[in-house]
Amino acid sequence: MTPAQRCMCRTVLGHMHRFYADPENVRRLEEWKRGRQQAGKLSGAPAAESRQGRHDANLTASASSTCSSSS
Repeated sequence: MTPAQRCMCRTVLGHMHRFYADPENVRRLEEWKRGRQQAGKLSGAPAAESRQGRHDANLTASASSTCSSSS
């Protein structure tokens, strides 16, 4: 990891600690997550793919794309 990446990670981690230290933030986050979960159940929409599934699909798509153009 580069020094800039380490700095960014420390900064983000600090913000996360401050966010989760406030019980009101945690309560509102849990409420938001419950609402999102209920909305998904009620909408009849298919469940979201796993993060790994999306990652694999992106790799497959990028491997099959071509950068050269044929004239």
